[in-house]
Amino acid sequence: MKKLLFFSSLLTVFLLCQTIFAQSVWVAQNSGTSMNLNSVDFFNDQIGVAVGDTGTILRTANGGTTWMSGTSGISNNLNGVCYVDSLHIFIVGDGGIMIKTKNGGVSWDTLTIPGVETDLLSIDILPDGHGIACGRWQTILWTDDGGMSWEILRIDWFGTYYAAQMLNSETGFVFGENSISNHLIGKITQPDGEMDFTWFHINIDGILTEGKILDGHFFNIDSSVTVGSVFPGSAAITRNQPWGNHVSDYVYFNEGFFLNGLDFNGDYGVAVGGAYNGSDPLIVETTDGGATWIDVPEYSDKASMNRQIKIIGNTGYIVGDGGKILKKDSNTGVKDHKNSTLQVSAYPNPASDFVNFEFYTSGNQTVAITIADAKGQVVQQHEIPAQSAGLQKVTIPLQTITQGCYFYRIVSASTTESGKILIW
Repeated sequence: MKKLLFFSSLLTVFLLCQTIFAQSVWVAQNSGTSMNLNSVDFFNDQIGVAVGDTGTILRTANGGTTWMSGTSGISNNLNGVCYVDSLHIFIVGDGGIMIKTKNGGVSWDTLTIPGVETDLLSIDILPDGHGIACGRWQTILWTDDGGMSWEILRIDWFGTYYAAQMLNSETGFVFGENSISNHLIGKITQPDGEMDFTWFHINIDGILTEGKILDGHFFNIDSSVTVGSVFPGSAAITRNQPWGNHVSDYVYFNEGFFLNGLDFNGDYGVAVGGAYNGSDPLIVETTDGGATWIDVPEYSDKASMNRQIKIIGNTGYIVGDGGKILKKDSNTGVKDHKNSTLQVSAYPNPASDFVNFEFYTSGNQTVAITIADAKGQVVQQHEIPAQSAGLQKVTIPLQTITQGCYFYRIVSASTTESGKILIW
């Protein structure tokens, strides 16, 4: 009977491990800054920009492996960034600031928009030049010449639009809250400049709850996902809210948290945020277009909030407080070892008293091995002294680690590998 219970327990842990590891492993990148980062955008899988407080601008040309600090010439907090093409990038920030570059971020010019002094929070411009920007006091700006000039469509209303999205050349959306804390979406249709707005409460166990939309995504004119918070402080996600319907059901709810960033690549989507008390970040993922969501245990950097997410191809980037940048290389969160430098093998797996890691190094380099639990808490760290090129084998004792499923991360000077092990 004891043997049956043991194997039953082992099977439960194994199945739990498979469920957890079907989710994603997000790995911290070295941003080189401690400033809060508020937004990130990528032109392709290599070239990207992140922006943040006190004029912080970071650029990468190698898929986030390294980030270079740029000079914006301003001290305003920067809240949103958008690529138009590989050379033209726009950034918006506090105090109505908008800056642009024509050379991929080497230098920046300030744009003056008469009558706009309120904080601008988000911007989205299509390659054909049609775009939208939004901010506090329900500010909505529109451009049809690639950001060279901007028309004020709305300003000086109580409320805030936190996020903007261009669905196509004729239609754009803004997401936020109105003067009485209702969830609010604005739809702008060009070329006539027609604006239409819808607000709603979220039904939480029969109670119609106020709140705000902090980000959103329209797949088409009739299909959408929104993320945000509801009173008095819980994260909520809605899906396919009918236009003009003032009551919405939620597809995800998490008490004590908020969600303020969202992006999709097809049916795969990621929403990010954190706890209101500042103790924990939050990452949730969907693989069915937002119908269902799963919390993702964050592998590293659990001390700071997540602010925004960008998905480019099969790669995701999250930015947040304290210079935080997380990266996930594919929808499975685990690299293809066949094409990697390290080619890691972990055995026995499941393991009990010890685990062996075998990997290849291409030169004389130090290797770091980290083991973390499903909540991202590091339980063991080891630094392996520099070895000559070739196959390496390291044995790690596990007697002090409790039964469960764990992530390992092996980092060399040239690459990083992540995987899973079951300890019983």
